[in-house]
Amino acid sequence: NTPLDALNQLASDSDTYVRECVAGNLNTPTSVLITLSGDSNSFIRGRVARHLNTPIDTLTRLSGDNDSDVREIAVKNINTPINTLTQLASDSDWAVRKAVAGNLNTRIDILTELASDSDWIVREAVAGNSNTSIGALTQLAGDSNVQVRQTIIDNPNTPIDVLTELAGDADWRILYYAASSSNVPTDVLTVLSGSRDWHIRQKVAGNPNTPIATLTQLASDVNWNVRKRVAQNSNASIDALITLSGDSDSFIRGRVADNPKTPIGILAELANDSNWLVRERVANNLNTPISILAELANDEDWNVRKAVRCLVTRKDKT
Repeated sequence: NTPLDALNQLASDSDTYVRECVAGNLNTPTSVLITLSGDSNSFIRGRVARHLNTPIDTLTRLSGDNDSDVREIAVKNINTPINTLTQLASDSDWAVRKAVAGNLNTRIDILTELASDSDWIVREAVAGNSNTSIGALTQLAGDSNVQVRQTIIDNPNTPIDVLTELAGDADWRILYYAASSSNVPTDVLTVLSGSRDWHIRQKVAGNPNTPIATLTQLASDVNWNVRKRVAQNSNASIDALITLSGDSDSFIRGRVADNPKTPIGILAELANDSNWLVRERVANNLNTPISILAELANDEDWNVRKAVRCLVTRKDKT
């Protein structure tokens, strides 16, 4: 709410912090921004480069600033012209090229060029850009850097055959990431569910896109971390939840008691579980009927009784 005449006056203040605040003020007039774009302090010029009201010709000038941080900020401004982005694609500073690679206004052919950049961080930015061509994404799927290949997995334009290829990557980190991605095809998730690495199977078990049949199979996994993720998955089948409700691990039975898909009959059984934490979970489940809550209201454990009171209060409010 600072008056415009005050902003004009403060723009020439001797205190750097004051001028910086003026440059970052959304109400600062264009004329003041132009003046501050020539400030001797690079941080202030960066504030001007970030400002959405900075004129295009001023942004273009700042994109050639001697300070690479200022150039990087100018690239990230949505108003920076496409031809300026094109010029900065060959900037000597990797951070500037990365900003160009991540800008949604950057031309597709420029993104393709940057897909071969010498710096992996730039290539990673290209891999994450939703405008990157299928050809460039296919090329980056074979990149030597793990993080570049990993980023490809979540790009909405990555072809299914490329995703399938990445699911067979030699690096476990790629498989681990693919197993939790919402972009990976269901048949690939099924393949990954057979991995010898329980960390990968665990990620598949927690993926909301994993097929029901696969989740049912993972409900009998030898590793409790995998079974736990199935019990938490909102897409777990009734059969899987029934299997897990009898699990030897009370933590997993508690997760079944938490699941909104757990049948009332199973909730009734879990309400009599020997472990109070499981019974408390039943008392926390919004689907637990009043008849079961009435029983749990007299539970020997005060934590369970408290959970019943809290749930009843929540239901009354809704």
